Amino acid sequence: MNGLPEANKKCGAIFIRRIIREDGPGHNTVRKIREKLLMSKAELARKAGISSLTIDRIEKGMSCRIETKRKIILAFGYDLSEKGLIFINN
Repeated sequence: MNGLPEANKKCGAIFIRRIIREDGPGHNTVRKIREKLLMSKAELARKAGISSLTIDRIEKGMSCRIETKRKIILAFGYDLSEKGLIFINN
């Protein structure tokens, strides 16, 4: 997985910032991004290689391992450098 095509990588950060600006920061950033991408929990879990239960826990504000965060970021198609935008409180 290489994330977004080179031309769209800048758009990824803009997209995330727009979500945060519209809805405010918080632990539900993963849920907000997932829903804006019209992605189900099961689809995100499959793409990330983790369980739907783990996605549910993260969206409820529970902590997770760094490796899990990495998998979610890449499953969304973003660069790891955008981790601070997706996992704001962690």
